Amino acid sequence: MNTQVSDDVKQAVARLRRYAFCLFGSLPQADEVIERCLRRFDPARLDGHGDPLIILFRHFHEVGASEISPMWVSNGRAIGQEVLHGGLLRLPQKEREAVALKAVCGFRAEDVATILGISPDRAQHLVDDGYRMLASPTLSALIIEDEPLLANDISGIVSGMGIEVIGTASKESEAVFKAAEKRPHLILADVRLAEGNGLNAVSTIRRFHEARVMYLTAFPSEVLRSVGERDALIVRKPFERVAVEAAVRQLAGFEMVS
Repeated sequence: MNTQVSDDVKQAVARLRRYAFCLFGSLPQADEVIERCLRRFDPARLDGHGDPLIILFRHFHEVGASEISPMWVSNGRAIGQEVLHGGLLRLPQKEREAVALKAVCGFRAEDVATILGISPDRAQHLVDDGYRMLASPTLSALIIEDEPLLANDISGIVSGMGIEVIGTASKESEAVFKAAEKRPHLILADVRLAEGNGLNAVSTIRRFHEARVMYLTAFPSEVLRSVGERDALIVRKPFERVAVEAAVRQLAGFEMVS
């Protein structure tokens, strides 16, 4: 590796470190993840043509480094009031990645697409959605639940955490309509509804809107069969308030640590 490439790599690692900090909100965690990422990097990838910066950032995402949950130590404040880690950490993962790459790291939209392995249109959509979410004063949530008392209880828990509940939906069609209208950051969904199915509602919503989803259900096996264990965040009914609060914090992009 020549001196110029070596210098380029050093600059790329410095920018990757800044990017990882935007994703995780913790410099020690960012450094730990980058170290693991670089251990799995083949320097031969830099011997050919291509921008070392984009190659390194692409590798970061290829090895799944960005999918590690941010560490966030609760200080008793609502998520929307937590300023230590900045506004980016209240974005869903994909929007957070796209906005950080574009606004913080200065990549062009086509470079963001290459790094994330998506189409340029999709990359621009994520950036636009991320900016819109950042302009919103708080996180927002849609609750899909057909039992009025439970919907009210869940709404109270979520709003008590500083998250705006933009609405509740008791039917599959109603959930899709409200998600299209309000574009919530988070969705808390029951599975079996009086009219329709929460899993179907979420599947439809995800065709036009990226949102983080958790399920509150007495039938967790149906969620696991539908979305798989890796993508399933489930609170089983009947639930305790503390379990819902912990899951919502995780859903919002934070992993509680002691």
